Amino acid sequence: MEARRVCWVTVNYLQEDFVAKWVDSIEAQNTNQSSDIFVVDNSSSIADFQSREDFLCLRPGENLGYFRGFNHFLQCVDSSQYQWIVFSNPDVEFNRNFITTLNSCSDVIGDVDVVAPRITTEDGEEQNPSAERKRSRLKRAIFDFRYSNYLIFRASFLVAKWLRGPASRNPNLDQREIYLCHGSCFVTRPEFFTDAKSLDDRVFLWGEEPLLKEQCERQGGRIIFLPDCEVTHASHSVTGKIPSKDKFRILRESYKVYREHI
Repeated sequence: MEARRVCWVTVNYLQEDFVAKWVDSIEAQNTNQSSDIFVVDNSSSIADFQSREDFLCLRPGENLGYFRGFNHFLQCVDSSQYQWIVFSNPDVEFNRNFITTLNSCSDVIGDVDVVAPRITTEDGEEQNPSAERKRSRLKRAIFDFRYSNYLIFRASFLVAKWLRGPASRNPNLDQREIYLCHGSCFVTRPEFFTDAKSLDDRVFLWGEEPLLKEQCERQGGRIIFLPDCEVTHASHSVTGKIPSKDKFRILRESYKVYREHI
């Protein structure tokens, strides 16, 4: 029986150059399996950069944020027709064997599981797993302190940046269940949305991963790290441009929502 189509969806906000590369990496997949490609254009700017017929652009008419953008797609498209739904930032590029590797591991992926691929930044940082286990009370207290006011946030950010060591040259690349995946790319089966018709989108930006974990767990699913499914990520291509005070405001509001799930 012929495999069902693969669905790829991203949310764009003034990242047209990345969208073009994102689409190219999908079209370069080493498989004959058909794909449908969707771009939710939060900035209404896609039509201005070039004319392409290889993806369908959905225009909500406002900046919905990240998961709300994905939910706009889920409202517009019948996702049940697909074998896989690949959700991602536009600033990622997929390894040519991404889908063939995903298919080869399909027997270990349940209907309501979430697949976390190997995500590597351009400078070699490994972004998955985002967390192996739930954070301790001490770690949560540190987060509480970090988001208590702007000056502490800035100081903690600079200290963390200074303490951060070089990217690990020997990451743990065992396939396994993890606690949190990195939100820049994850994969589900359409059955993930049989009961829960949408993603938990209570945050506008940042903090989606703990909410995804809680939703997955509530449905009886797991987050599975598949290191052979490889993605390259141009990290902070948009969020790095957000002014520091605005970033703090958004992060603090999101943290109030997802705090209990980290």
